[in-house]
Amino acid sequence: MRQIALVTALIVAFVAPDSSLAQATPDSSSKAASTSQDKRFYKLDFTVKQIEAGKIINSRSYSVVLAGQRKASMRSGIRVPFKRDGNPDYLNVGLNIDCGDAVEVDGQLSLHIKAEMSSMAGSPENNSATLPALRQNQWESDVVFPLRKATTIFSSDDLASKQNVQLEILATPIR
Repeated sequence: MRQIALVTALIVAFVAPDSSLAQATPDSSSKAASTSQDKRFYKLDFTVKQIEAGKIINSRSYSVVLAGQRKASMRSGIRVPFKRDGNPDYLNVGLNIDCGDAVEVDGQLSLHIKAEMSSMAGSPENNSATLPALRQNQWESDVVFPLRKATTIFSSDDLASKQNVQLEILATPIR
């Protein structure tokens, strides 16, 4: 009898801590998973393409690093001088991209992206009292696309020509 009680006590002593660890493991692993998701970094490569008659006539590339659920912003452009009511002023022209809220699921990345692209239409008249003409594309959306594969996420026609403007993204996890 003593041997059975001793063996039972030893089994309970060895099994009980394991079962309590087994119960703690899912909680700690889910916390670790959410923490690792929050700390995941992605290199985002954006490519703006101008396409006419199916051929790329211009292409520009931009990169930014995004940290998990944080937000990232990129500004690239030029300040164009013009005169307003006879006084000098400046207009920001170029590319602005804001992105964030990254969630990775099954090899795909979900992001919220806002992109604005503007350029001068023709040559600016600096002695004119009017603002120069601008071409502008604005996009904002939640997008889902595969990791490690370049994907067109936005596309629009240029109303003043037969060109199409596309924004492509390539997301690469940084380990």
